[in-house]
Amino acid sequence: MSPSTGKKFAVLMLGLLLIFSFPIPTNGDDRGKIAKLLEEVTGITDADVIKARERSVLTLFDVYALAVKKTEAMAIEGEKYVQAETRRSQAIGAMLPRVSLRATKIFPETESGTYTSSKTLVSLYARQPIITGLQEWYSYKGSQYEIRQRRYELFHNAGLFLLEVAQYFYRVLQIEQTLKDKEEIIALYKKTMDELRRRVRVGRSRQTEVLRVNTEIFKLEADIKSLQKELESARMALSAISSISPQSILKGGELSGFDRSPEKLKNLMRDRWDIRAAREEVRFAETRLRVEQGGHLPNIYLEGHYRIYQRDKTGRDYYGALGAELPLFSGGIVSARIREAESARRQAELRLSRTKRTAETDIRDAYQRWESTQEEMEAYKNALVTAERNYRAIMREYRLNLVTILDVFTALTSLYNAREDYETIRLQNSLNRIRLGVAVSEFSGSDIQRLRGRSEQTIKAEKSR
Repeated sequence: MSPSTGKKFAVLMLGLLLIFSFPIPTNGDDRGKIAKLLEEVTGITDADVIKARERSVLTLFDVYALAVKKTEAMAIEGEKYVQAETRRSQAIGAMLPRVSLRATKIFPETESGTYTSSKTLVSLYARQPIITGLQEWYSYKGSQYEIRQRRYELFHNAGLFLLEVAQYFYRVLQIEQTLKDKEEIIALYKKTMDELRRRVRVGRSRQTEVLRVNTEIFKLEADIKSLQKELESARMALSAISSISPQSILKGGELSGFDRSPEKLKNLMRDRWDIRAAREEVRFAETRLRVEQGGHLPNIYLEGHYRIYQRDKTGRDYYGALGAELPLFSGGIVSARIREAESARRQAELRLSRTKRTAETDIRDAYQRWESTQEEMEAYKNALVTAERNYRAIMREYRLNLVTILDVFTALTSLYNAREDYETIRLQNSLNRIRLGVAVSEFSGSDIQRLRGRSEQTIKAEKSR
């Protein structure tokens, strides 16, 4: 090859390397990518948020939709996925050529140069790795596992976020129901106080009965004030996690039953998102170990140099070379990194084992709790029916002067306590149903429509009343 032909070839190769080294533009911005990803993971669309804003009564689905779109919780998790994608781009970039512009100014400088090989110059340098212990390939392969891990974790965190919102949501409803019951019973107490005082004046009741009823009224007033403060705190907590107004009106709806038998619950475990993520973490840890083991292998690369400017030019302006390096001693750094990677792999395997065991326990516990509250709800419903019958019987006997006003108040208190117990267990059953659905990944992605459908039925039932 003639000098002129070699020079042209070197310039051409350096030019191509320079073109490949420019950043590759991405399709769309990261915020748009996160928004699309969250819509896929949670099943919440912009239309759901618009409908939720227009409603005067919010259901659990509405609150969850606003929490997903209007708070930072899920967006923070989405950034982890974007970061994993950038690491894949970095792994790809590690296999591409590196081109740099180098400049050197020598002080002091003589006509012949400070040293024979050191002169003021500007040059273009390029290096293309060929084999570097397969580190680039395993880094790219590992990034694929990490992306899938972050994606599965995002699905899992969406379920946990739904459960967290549900806990705050039903807490508010429970306090509201208790407060409503106590306000109703104190109103009835005060309403019948006039009748009790009249009976005292005519000698049909004792003054001590008035004092005892007043004592109960004062206790109820104290309970109401405490509940009002507790309700305010619960509403503020729900507002913080979901961005809704603390004064929003909430309406809870009951979910459909669970049609999976206890024997089939274990089959659902392998589809849980946290187990999928843990498996990908093990694969990712294995590739990281291969990357570190590659530090003991030789590095082979191509490099080229083109001199753009040099004072008192001598020799050729370009050169190309095939280089090779074999690590001999690194102070034990590579060996230490391998040990660290081996430990990380064992840690990932242990985490997978723990996740499987925890997932099985979580599913069975969620099912048992939901099944238990189903049975308790039926028992409390029977207790409420009995308390209603007892109150009606006491009222009939009171009209016949067979019982005292205190017997009426006792029956009334028992009735409202039974009603409060039933409403509490009913709301707890709804929360347990949400927890069971989250445990078996029932509401992931587009399957959130099951909760949306129940939300629509609740709104229609509310309007028809």
